[in-house]
Amino acid sequence: MTKSGARKVLEEWAARVAGVSEETLGWRVWHHDFVEPFHAAILEVEPFSSLKFAWLFGPDDSGELLDTRLPRWLIQKLQSGTAPEKIIEQVEAEISENVSHLCDVTAIFGADIDAEVELKNGIKLIPSGRIPERWHDQKVQRPLNESWFDPHDCCLLVQEISVTPAVKFRKSLQEEPNSNEAFTNPPQNDRVQILEPLRAAFLLAGSNAIELPARTIVEEGDRLLVVSGFRTGSLAPGHLPRASKFESAKIQGLFSELSKFGEREPLLRAIDRIGRSRMDRAPADQALDLGIAAEILLMHGSQDGNAEITNKLSMRAAWLLGMTVDERAETAKRTKNLYSARSKVAHTGNLSDPAKFDRSAADQLVSDVARVILSRGSFPKWETLCLGG
Repeated sequence: MTKSGARKVLEEWAARVAGVSEETLGWRVWHHDFVEPFHAAILEVEPFSSLKFAWLFGPDDSGELLDTRLPRWLIQKLQSGTAPEKIIEQVEAEISENVSHLCDVTAIFGADIDAEVELKNGIKLIPSGRIPERWHDQKVQRPLNESWFDPHDCCLLVQEISVTPAVKFRKSLQEEPNSNEAFTNPPQNDRVQILEPLRAAFLLAGSNAIELPARTIVEEGDRLLVVSGFRTGSLAPGHLPRASKFESAKIQGLFSELSKFGEREPLLRAIDRIGRSRMDRAPADQALDLGIAAEILLMHGSQDGNAEITNKLSMRAAWLLGMTVDERAETAKRTKNLYSARSKVAHTGNLSDPAKFDRSAADQLVSDVARVILSRGSFPKWETLCLGG
């Protein structure tokens, strides 16, 4: 049959499915009297006949039979009022292109932004107020577990991805699909690697805890040849940080600096410890994490790691942050206090007087150190720095 046959089938079933649904009829009646007979009829006409036995390639070696998606997608299009001719045109165009267009979406718990911003080509941040309504249905702003906190106030990282080819046309179900036949661009590893420096940018831009525990694959537009809905990540804790507003331009700038920074790994390890301290509840844990962060930042590149650590940390922080003698003296004092608290916890397991530990001041100190080092583009030559250079 020609395309006129497909138009006739779609017109007939548009009338039959008008005003009915699985919710009103129940699963058994809906599938037996509507979905299954419609599916059988549409697969007899072009261009849908080519999709019989078709295998949909999803991102990152995933996939599924198109059979499970095709009738539901077509019925939704008909019930939304899409003309049969438009449906046929779209399906023909997708078959011809044979590329899936999707988005890898990560909720950034603890942060919202003032405006949409592009970080790189195909990678952007969008504020909570501009998230497409259909994405809410795919729970892109939920952690993997059902948290008591429904974080609809957080922004999203959106990475555009494609899967080529989108579909494998088969003559029977016996033809086994091979995931190696499809290529996801960019690969999953590249998409995951962006998360840590982005989290670090938010951590340095404010004082909030920031968590990115889950990623969701969502559709880009209302397309047929896509596999979406997959969620990956770690189980988020029950308590998640509520969002504070950030300037998107500031995040963009810090992310760019982190991307260009020479020895990025130790810097990211230190910033991660700052982030952990903001989720810690006990002052002892906060002191330990912030002390470790300070040690990573200020002892990087030292060959005599255990010699006079407290003195080295305080002097390096003082010369890095202080502009005057008084400022350097105050910075040195704060650094010694932090490292003393860190050593106390490391050696005894607790703080003798938790109330005296000022987490906010320690966080500010270590964050300032990280920001200044980042702005320099590489770790300082400490001997030169401490001579006033």
